[in-house]
Amino acid sequence: MQAGDFHLCYCTNIFPAENWKETFSCLKKHIPSLVYQLEKRIFQENLPFNPFPFAIGLRLSDQSAKELLKKNHLLEFRKWLKKNRFYVFTINGFPYGNFSQSPVKEQVYFPDWTSKERINYTKNLFKILSELVPENLNGSVSSVPLSFKKTNLPFHSFFHSLYEIEEFLEKLYQKSSKKLFLALEPEPLCLLENIKEVIHFFKNFSSYYGKKPHHLGITYDTCHFAVEYEEIYSSLHRLEKNQIPLHKIQLSNALSLKPPFFSARKFSEDTYLHQTFVKTKTGEIISYYDIEDALKCENALNAEEWRIHFHLPLYENLTSPLSSTSFATKETIEYLKKNQACSYLEIETYTHSRLPKEIQKPLEEQMIEEYLWTLKILNNSI
Repeated sequence: MQAGDFHLCYCTNIFPAENWKETFSCLKKHIPSLVYQLEKRIFQENLPFNPFPFAIGLRLSDQSAKELLKKNHLLEFRKWLKKNRFYVFTINGFPYGNFSQSPVKEQVYFPDWTSKERINYTKNLFKILSELVPENLNGSVSSVPLSFKKTNLPFHSFFHSLYEIEEFLEKLYQKSSKKLFLALEPEPLCLLENIKEVIHFFKNFSSYYGKKPHHLGITYDTCHFAVEYEEIYSSLHRLEKNQIPLHKIQLSNALSLKPPFFSARKFSEDTYLHQTFVKTKTGEIISYYDIEDALKCENALNAEEWRIHFHLPLYENLTSPLSSTSFATKETIEYLKKNQACSYLEIETYTHSRLPKEIQKPLEEQMIEEYLWTLKILNNSI
């Protein structure tokens, strides 16, 4: 949906779907119902927004993408979108394979950007997006931030693959005149995880390429940068100063804790990796692979604050010592309203089914409440 100067959607990786039949089934089951309820709530809250046309943040696995490109599936999907006044401006191309069943953990980063599988998967996503994105909008595919840090690969290991995508997108642009972009998504404990590394990588890639790439930028995930204790205004300003394009902003909160930290255990689960960054009483930041690793460390248990890569709903519903980094998400939106650095927003709280039962809401209810929270921030209502 269009909300003032922004296009706002919700990433459909919240739905447990791994092939195209499952994906389309979830979309048909949830999206019309969601829009109907959201329209009523917007009216009740007296917000100056109209959900139509309604944007969908599409998530497609490699299997789903291949199946969507076969037979008449893409034509059928386009007809469904048009009939219901829905549109797509972005695809989540981060998780290549299974994303809704245990265990995912660090496998979500593979195949990485050294592999032909990642290249072919991403090309398929762009073929699909070129058929879906409206003429007047930019389209983006978000993707892994090169690889997991444990691989210890140098930046130049990824240049050839990304250059191939750059050329592929330039040819698509010449053919269709649609502006499509690959948006690498920095994440804790990956080769691109903070602003310093992002800037360093883009400078190196530009030197290799001989000029700034036309079709490459980043997805700025508010949860990920909050986990890293990045100062929002400073980090966004540094990206702009270094001319690194923001092609999508993902809105989500990280889990934040003050001592005692044992309540973090209720968020420890087997499906996703929950990188934990600990701020000591001296201000040092120490990272841990997962929640349980931090819980075993005496220094972590005596720290000042923990921030955990666990995507929480945008609205605040936690009690002390638990809280969220909603302040960072608010600051990001406020920065964008003032600086217009990016017009494309995507709510992403894929952890719905892994939330502790006491804070879990029915799926569509959670999504609606997150939409309303975002619209109120955009409208200066909260």
